[in-house]
Amino acid sequence: ASTIFLGCEDKTARFVDGQQGTLLHTEQHPHWVNRVALSPETNRAATACSDGKVRLLQQDTKTVEAELDAGGPVYSVCFVPGGRQLLCSSGAEVQLWDLDQQPPALHTRLQGHTDLVNAIAVSADGRAVSASNDKEVRVWDLTQTQPDQQCLHILRGHTSSVNGCDISPDDTLVASASGDKTVKIWQLDSGQLLRTLTG
Repeated sequence: ASTIFLGCEDKTARFVDGQQGTLLHTEQHPHWVNRVALSPETNRAATACSDGKVRLLQQDTKTVEAELDAGGPVYSVCFVPGGRQLLCSSGAEVQLWDLDQQPPALHTRLQGHTDLVNAIAVSADGRAVSASNDKEVRVWDLTQTQPDQQCLHILRGHTSSVNGCDISPDDTLVASASGDKTVKIWQLDSGQLLRTLTG
């Protein structure tokens, strides 16, 4: 059965049956839940909370498996395909966590943004994108541990904060949504701007 996972400003995360619409479980948090993520490969769920923690939950038992301390309010979270790593953003930093270790350990800090990172997304081949209040979108190589080799592209062109981003299912395009009332479409490989949608 399909499960919907919701993060709420009432300090809860909720599992909902996707077919029946019935509430399966409510997980209380000490602060706002800003984003949630599901990993179908590992049966895990994750919440990004303003208290500075990412909480890993088991979808079947609805129990908290681990808490990751990001060091500040966490605004976005997503699983790397395969479910063995997790990305989250705190402040201007993107963090890559290794979930195979017990307890999970911080693997890499992706640094370069100069303001809050609002959203992150990850491709099947180990690249990630991050959208920030600094008006930039950055493309990262998650396989690199050397700081000077991690950032593949800086996508500039928005004139206001970038609030959302995503990668196309075929890993060829990036979409970014901004407070400047535009959505921009970029080529993932080259970082080239392909189209600007206004409205």
